[in-house]
Amino acid sequence: MKLTIITPDSLAFEGEVTAVTVPGAKGS
Repeated sequence: MKLTIITPDSLAFEGEVTAVTVPGAKGS
């Protein structure tokens, strides 16, 4: 995934995953 960061799609996907991980950790 890190190598795919070059593509905009990958960047958007990674951002979504991080956004979900931030609130998820807080909820825990």
